[in-house]
Amino acid sequence: MIFGGLLIALILVTWGAQPAVTWRLRTGEEAARRHWAVAALAATFAGALAALLYVESPPDAALAIGLFRPLATLPGRLLVLLFPVQLAVGAVLFLARARLDQNLKRLGWTLAAGLSLLFFAAACFAAELLRTGEGPAGTLPQICAGAAGWLVVGLGAGEALLPGDPARAARPLFAVPAGLLFPAYYWTLPEAVQQAVRDSGAWITLAACAALLLVVRWLPAGLRRPGLVAAALLAGLFLQKVAMLSQSLGNQPLPPLGPLPISP
Repeated sequence: MIFGGLLIALILVTWGAQPAVTWRLRTGEEAARRHWAVAALAATFAGALAALLYVESPPDAALAIGLFRPLATLPGRLLVLLFPVQLAVGAVLFLARARLDQNLKRLGWTLAAGLSLLFFAAACFAAELLRTGEGPAGTLPQICAGAAGWLVVGLGAGEALLPGDPARAARPLFAVPAGLLFPAYYWTLPEAVQQAVRDSGAWITLAACAALLLVVRWLPAGLRRPGLVAAALLAGLFLQKVAMLSQSLGNQPLPPLGPLPISP
């Protein structure tokens, strides 16, 4: 559980940072933009490695939704299409970081943030499908709402990678909305999974994550980045626990057969 939670936290931070940090820096300082133009590519690849490891960790769930045949599923096709776009966005920001005037840079960074958001949204949709796996499946609106839960907490956690001196970290922009909206993820789950979350006490981790996201904006500057990382870890552990509970519900043993009739 802990390894899976760490992988989810890494995905949330690295891929959530792509739209969150890029959006924040569209009007940011030039030095911060240059640093992020280099770091964004590294974060993209780190998130991809974590995603591959996470898909391998529950192979039954990945097989159930067809992620090992990505072109056969909608989220797989979206990821295959958008991942090169995400890499291209990072490459363009890196190559053109000192060659555009301010107006073009702001427009380019805004467009890059939008494309990164599309990629992260597709990844969140795939992650929520993977959470479903062989367990109780919700309706399509429930799955989309669950993916939105991954999205908002990723945007909040992603600001941990905002360039700058950690001792003078800027106030997070997305953390408070994430803290308000992420608890609603619980109500996107099927009733059986909700019951399992209540019985296991996993809701305590969800509540702690939401509370930390709500207050991290007002922490001392030196504690804001560690606070966001801690919130990402709590979110990862909660989401991994939900996935495990969902899979366990899908693997219930069959009831014993009654006595077979004996023909005379």
